[in-house]
Amino acid sequence: MLDNVRIIRLSPDYLIKNFDCGDDGLNDYFHKDSFEYLSRLLSVT
Repeated sequence: MLDNVRIIRLSPDYLIKNFDCGDDGLNDYFHKDSFEYLSRLLSVT
């Protein structure tokens, strides 16, 4: 059932510009906030 799922740890050099899950709030988090939170050691995505 989850054969097409890949779980990876987001890193600053990883490109996620094509990410779109259909949820504007989650898309905004991935595109805008996730890298800032990572650099501030607040979260790992």
